[in-house]
Amino acid sequence: MDIGDSLVRQGLITSDDLSEAMDLHRSKGLRVDRALVEMGAITELKLLEAMSEQMAIPLIDLAAITPDPEAIGAMPSKMVYRNRLAPVERVNGTLKVATSDPFDLYAFDELRLMTGLEIEPVLAVSDEIDKFIKTHYGLGGDTIDEMIGADDLEVVTEGSEDLLEMAQEASVIKLVNEIFLEALNERASDIH
Repeated sequence: MDIGDSLVRQGLITSDDLSEAMDLHRSKGLRVDRALVEMGAITELKLLEAMSEQMAIPLIDLAAITPDPEAIGAMPSKMVYRNRLAPVERVNGTLKVATSDPFDLYAFDELRLMTGLEIEPVLAVSDEIDKFIKTHYGLGGDTIDEMIGADDLEVVTEGSEDLLEMAQEASVIKLVNEIFLEALNERASDIH
């Protein structure tokens, strides 16, 4: 049974909601589960609870978990940002990874190949995953896009103690180091 029918059977959405989501699926290419959330027919949390039950993947409260530093170090930050994955725990050759998209099997396969570890998915709400990434990995692509698109950027020509302190924040340094490491690994001739 697919997730849409399961949600109707459980009384979490109506058959009209499912029909409307199917129309969005056909017209815009949205997956039915994402269309239901976008329409407001069901919250992401309720959807993940139903998926957890149907797919036998545990649902966790990511905000209440202190991640294992070994897990954070085991997962390439490129994968964290690109696939919105949050490494939670590493135990005996298994990496527990939180996702809001249990259907992204390619990401889990790629992560398995990159780390050499077995991957155990757990579900978490996407907002919690985003907060986790910002907390434990610092600045990401979204932040850079926002900075580039900002109209009120101010160029400062004189040195300032405060600016020096801000520039030395760990998240900025980590982002720059990641850019350099990726460029080296890709044998890039220049970085723009």
